[in-house]
Order: sequence, then C-alpha cells, then structure tokens
Amino acid sequence: YRPTYDDRVGPHSTPLLVDGRLFTIGINGDFYCLDAASGAVLWEYDLVSDFGLRRPQAGYAASPIAVDDSVIVQIGGSPGIVAFSQDKGKVVWAKHDVQVSHASPILIDVDGERQLVFHLVREILAVDPEDGSRLWQLDLPDHGGDNVAFTPVWDAERGRLLLSYPYGSRYGGRALELRRSGRATAVREVWANSRFRVDHTNAVLTGRQLCASRSRGGGPAFLVCLDAASGEELWRVRHPKVNFVAAGSRLLLLDEDGVLMLARPAETGLEILAERQLLEYNAWTAPTLVGRRLYLRDQSKLIALELPAD
Repeated sequence: YRPTYDDRVGPHSTPLLVDGRLFTIGINGDFYCLDAASGAVLWEYDLVSDFGLRRPQAGYAASPIAVDDSVIVQIGGSPGIVAFSQDKGKVVWAKHDVQVSHASPILIDVDGERQLVFHLVREILAVDPEDGSRLWQLDLPDHGGDNVAFTPVWDAERGRLLLSYPYGSRYGGRALELRRSGRATAVREVWANSRFRVDHTNAVLTGRQLCASRSRGGGPAFLVCLDAASGEELWRVRHPKVNFVAAGSRLLLLDEDGVLMLARPAETGLEILAERQLLEYNAWTAPTLVGRRLYLRDQSKLIALELPAD
C-alpha cells in the first residue's frame, strides 16, 4: 500500500529545463526526465519504491537542481541526496542520511569554492556538487517541526546565507556568514530576527533589502522588509501572502488572491507602480520571468504575459 495525494493538488516542485530536457518531481516521488519538445519520457524513477523510501508526509516539494552534467535531488533516507546523470539517469553519487524538507537547494560560491546548500529539517548541509562530499554542516537542535520550506537566499556581496523558519520552530530569520579558511568553511551567525518567519512563500534580496511575506498559521499576513546587513525590520504592511521575482530594480509580486503588482522597494515601504487582478485564490506559485515573458499560475489557470521593453 502506497498512500498518495489526490492528483488534483498538482506538483509542488518547480520543473527544471536544461538543454532540451525537462526534469519534474511529483508529490509522490515520480521523477521524470522528458524531451521538452515532444514530451517523450527519456528516463524515470519512482523515488519511493526504487530507493526503498517512505514518502514524506506532505509529499515531495523541493525542486531538482542542475550542476554540470548532473541533476541533483534530495530524496530523504540514507542516502538522502542523489546526483543523476542528465543524459541517461544513472546515479553519479548518493550520500548523506537526511530528512527531506520542502526547500530547494541552491548553488553558491564561497570564496571561490562551489557549494551546494540544502536547507533540511534537521540541519543545513553544504556539499561539493561534483562528488557529494560534505563541506560543512550546521545542526538544528530542537527545531520543532518538519515543515521547513524556505529556500535560502545567498547574499553574495556580504558572503551570507539568509534563512527563515515558520511558526512552530524555535528559529526565525537568521543570517549565516560563510568564510573559507584553508580547506574548511567557517560558519558564523551574524544576526537573528525572531519575528521574520516565512512559511511556504519565497523571499527576494534587492541591494540591502530582504523582502518576504510573514504569517502565522491562519492569522494575518504581512509584507516585511529587513535590512539584510543588520536583520533589523525596515517596514511592514498588511497584505495577503506574496511570492516575488526581481526584474532589475523593481519587483513583480503575485499575491495569493491572484493580484499581480509591479513595485519598487523603498526605505519606508513598497511603492506600488501598477497592479491587476489576473488569477484567483489560491495563487501560491512564484512568478517566472524569462526575458520579457512572465508566467503566472493558480490552481486552475496558467497565463503568460509579455512585459513592455521599458
């Protein structure tokens, strides 16, 4: 017996398009590599049965990431992180005993070293993407939940990893400074903000400003902006949950009610330049911007918009 989600809730992870191949992970661990032009299946895995796993309680949500010729996925268990060859789907490496989160991995450069960072339930783990070897790990004692969904934001200018945890965790927002020393990476917390708690939406960094939606379960949501250097709150406004994408110095925001906004972050608030109702509740998918084309989705509709050149 294999419990499954109702197919109508759709996938939680973001598909990955690389050189004509489309990689997708469904809620129940169905991992496909498709020919993007024809839709033909090039290779596939049932992560749960093929690797002898138990499906996460809320299903798979973390997105795959492409590094060089591999596509890397957190699957959970032992080993819990696997790199597959993009062309044939062969396992390149499989390492680490981890409990999966809903946060996607990111690739960063720390003083000239590539590090693949996973924001997991029990730890933050950085590995060498070439062979999966552990570079550093920060354990999360008494974290208090398995609903970690915040994909880290890398502040390359200051060499800091920006994180947030939802309500139910002992942590809020935090910034970790990463510095290379010989072959090791020194990890130091430089600020913490217990009120900066983000659940399943994303965050965006523009200059010194870190913006995200802060919410508490079914309570009111707020748009919040922190000073990324100090962690101090610059402003907040009450607003439905929002996902972002940056477009130069401006932001495109899609709130959960389906309202698209073009805005500019300022020191004292968010300057709304334009807004339009395009979708319906609940629009929880982050906007995708490719060139001038913007893709938006709610639970029943997918739309593409052509943005003006200016």
